[in-house]
Amino acid sequence: MARAPATKGKSAYAFNSVDEARFRRMIKAMGGDPWAASCAGRLPTSVLPSNYGDRESTALETDSDYLEAEDNELYTFTGGVDLVRADQRLLGDYVLHDKVAHTLNAHGNVVYRETGTTVGADTLFMQLDTNQGKLRNTQYIFEETPARGKAETTYFDGPKHSRHIKATFTTCKPGNDDWMVHASRLRVDKDTGRGVASNAWIEFKGVPFFYTPWISFATDKRRQSGFLAPNFAMSSAMGFGFSMPYYWNIAPNYDLTLFPRYSSMHGLILGTEFRYMEPNYHGYFMGQIIPSDKPKSVTSSNVDQTNKVQLPKTRGFASFVDDRALLSNVSSNVKLNYVTDNRYFADMWNTMYRHDFINRAYLTSSATLNYGQSFGDNYVYSQLFAANYQLLVDNLPAASKPYRYAPMWTFGFSRPLGIAGGTFTLANELTNFDHDARPLIQRANIKPTISFPWKESWGFLMPKLSLQQTKYWINNSVAQTPAPSSAAASRTTPIFSVDSGLQFDRETDWFGKSYVQTLEPRLFYLYVPYTNQDNIINITSALYDFNFQSLFRENRFTGLDRMGDANQASAALTTRMVDQATGREKMRLSLGKMIEFTNPKVVLVKTEGLSPALQAYYASTNTYMASRNDFIADATVSVTDHIKLSPLVLWNYTKNYADRFQATVHYNAGNNRLLNLGYRYRRNLVDNSDVSWSWPVTDEWSVVGRWQYAWQAKTTLESFVGVQKETCCWKFSVVAREYMTGVALAGGGTVTDSKAQSPMAQGVFLSLELKGFANIGDSVNDFYVRSIPGFEGDDDKVRTP
Repeated sequence: MARAPATKGKSAYAFNSVDEARFRRMIKAMGGDPWAASCAGRLPTSVLPSNYGDRESTALETDSDYLEAEDNELYTFTGGVDLVRADQRLLGDYVLHDKVAHTLNAHGNVVYRETGTTVGADTLFMQLDTNQGKLRNTQYIFEETPARGKAETTYFDGPKHSRHIKATFTTCKPGNDDWMVHASRLRVDKDTGRGVASNAWIEFKGVPFFYTPWISFATDKRRQSGFLAPNFAMSSAMGFGFSMPYYWNIAPNYDLTLFPRYSSMHGLILGTEFRYMEPNYHGYFMGQIIPSDKPKSVTSSNVDQTNKVQLPKTRGFASFVDDRALLSNVSSNVKLNYVTDNRYFADMWNTMYRHDFINRAYLTSSATLNYGQSFGDNYVYSQLFAANYQLLVDNLPAASKPYRYAPMWTFGFSRPLGIAGGTFTLANELTNFDHDARPLIQRANIKPTISFPWKESWGFLMPKLSLQQTKYWINNSVAQTPAPSSAAASRTTPIFSVDSGLQFDRETDWFGKSYVQTLEPRLFYLYVPYTNQDNIINITSALYDFNFQSLFRENRFTGLDRMGDANQASAALTTRMVDQATGREKMRLSLGKMIEFTNPKVVLVKTEGLSPALQAYYASTNTYMASRNDFIADATVSVTDHIKLSPLVLWNYTKNYADRFQATVHYNAGNNRLLNLGYRYRRNLVDNSDVSWSWPVTDEWSVVGRWQYAWQAKTTLESFVGVQKETCCWKFSVVAREYMTGVALAGGGTVTDSKAQSPMAQGVFLSLELKGFANIGDSVNDFYVRSIPGFEGDDDKVRTP
């Protein structure tokens, strides 16, 4: 078959009508279209030959319209020739088989198949005993990726290696030439699952835009060592950026990725990530370093705008995480983190391949050793915990940094009492707190508890009695405001509670569907006598956020440093509608009220004698943001299969207003058809709205966006809008974003002063993903997953057939 002339205006490397016709014949011979599954978002199904076997031990099976034999050595097959040996299959109009030389010569509609590869050609020569061959004017398909291309000449250098001269490569399905790679030589190694292109350039929509003398890429789904596709980026934080990552598949359970990057604003940036996984342990190390950042000073993000923060010349971060089971009942967890300066994560957020550190007030490093063992009905546990904190907010005093746990030991046991189903538990804690600018403290806590849980299908009752003893040893060599009144302090507090509830259910019909409706009244009583705790320093305690579960807590404070006094009862009623056919909860409505028989006296910090500014600050942390006169209502309603409504309100019935209200509406119709509406209100504190969306406008075009606005402060907290086009073989995204760096927001500033404290940044980010080959630009897919509730990333959207 003669080569068709190149279409006018197209490179000779481009696909022409003859090439496309041959691709269609090849797919027909394959028995299935490998693009059909991948373009539909499903895992590809195998279309490989079903009679795979050993080539040397398998006889050649033949079929044709006509056969001529000469001296039992030369066999000439003509018309509809179909030869099969193990995983090899050859189709053509004319095939000459030399049994003595072990060769095949074919021409006319030649299609050759072997595991993972199908090649169409004008002519073919194949040495059967060495599996070497030469094909001219070829079109090839890599079935697993899937990908296709054409070449002037294709050589098979054995069963696992091939070369394609003057080749073209793309993952676009036949008939689509949106992007392609042109190379003077393309080598494919099935042992490694990688291809290497020499003297290559990439073309998108007919426009060449990148040249490289050498590039490696995957030809199947295996993890393989090699250079990954180059990355180009342009952003306000980085300027122009270029990177060439290298992936090293050390072993099936170990790998290493190197991320060398150049930024016009920061110079050379070196990054790495090492991952490991064994049956009993797994973890990773990652790090990034700027050896010589360009000198600059930035305005501090704190209130004092006159201060300047000089960034170090060498900047970077490191993180190490390890989880392991040491024994069947002993496990450990280690998390170590370090960053050179407070601005690093704000400057480098779009270069981070993990985003766990963004918008943090401090960076935590910790180590934990756990033990747990059952002895019949008895259970014993122990935990050793140590933690350090690196402050990430500019200009805050050193005393604002959390205490170090150096270390904390918690241990205890539980066992049945043998009386009325009772249980005895003993919880203990010994902690050494360390700090550079606050008193050094040791704390001991012991809490024995007796409970008598009783439960039936229609209700439960659980009376419980605890005695909490906490003692402190305080080194007052470091000044503290407000200062503890003594070098030693202690507190002994009994805690009595009774939790009870009933559950009624009935079958009912609702809008033509069968449901089970429940009615669940619950009554909780709590008594904790008042204990003066003004002389006890507060290390770890804070007020819980008041929500529906707060009605049933034994302590309104977190941690051990404050034990709230209480003489109160909580009454609540919950009803649920459960679909009998699916078991899904269609609706849940809860209404509750806390009734206090005495006013609580324990506060986080004693404010007498403090400055008016400190008194105003601690006033908001000493009491619930909600009034004790509030009713609390909480609900989750699936209005339809696609719409979910989740409101929560704390209503002050004596003053007839809401102390707190929040509501979210989620619309999710699948395929990233999303709309999220959210509103949060706390009286005199928060008044924020949050709108996000992702919507396909056509089969290929979609728009995404988010707008977070603080109405009380009259400022945008974050906004972005993006446009994305996605086809079967490429995806292009452009996102314009304005956002707070988060350095001051994490430091405890209120919404009203957040804009003054935290600088705004803007950026425009571009991404072009050539599927199965390269991602060029900033990867925005993970950003969408983090920012838009319900957004499905590429991994989430893959479905099995």
